[in-house]
Amino acid sequence: MRIILFSRPDFDHNPDELRMLFALFSKYGLDYTVNRPFAERIGKCHGIAIPDSKRYSEIPSVTARESMVISYGGDGTFLEAVRLLDGTAIPILGINSGHLGFLANIPRAGISEALDAIVRKRYTIDSRSLLHVEGKFSDRVSGSLCAFNEFAIQRRGANMIYVDVDVDGKRVATYRGDGVLLSTPTGSTA
Repeated sequence: MRIILFSRPDFDHNPDELRMLFALFSKYGLDYTVNRPFAERIGKCHGIAIPDSKRYSEIPSVTARESMVISYGGDGTFLEAVRLLDGTAIPILGINSGHLGFLANIPRAGISEALDAIVRKRYTIDSRSLLHVEGKFSDRVSGSLCAFNEFAIQRRGANMIYVDVDVDGKRVATYRGDGVLLSTPTGSTA
């Protein structure tokens, strides 16, 4: 099993916890790769050296059967990991080293048990819906237009916006106002 570890570089992680995480990867024989900005940060700040061969700039091309993303942070980090996957069907496990743990629901104390379950293939995958939005957007919109939990569409300037909502090619509604929030069954954080 290949672990694709993702965390935000600006998050203040506990160095002992990080060392334990990498030691557990070794103990369980898990191959891993770490997002480059996070790897650089923990190298500079905590002296944890991640070889260049184990760093990635974009999510590596792998299949869902052979890999899993581990989001290490809070719910915001988990949502960022989902955006990086851009709809690729790779399972994500969220380890909560942040404050909110609705999505990143594995507590720090449960890391070893979670990795053991991964190695033994004793876990289930909960499929979630994504929203995909198309339309004319400002130049400031970048990245994926898929959302795991919600999309907020809001006006800029004084004019009201008009949002046409189609589901499976059929018009469901047209909304007029300052904005609209669309949420998946996973739920909105708004």
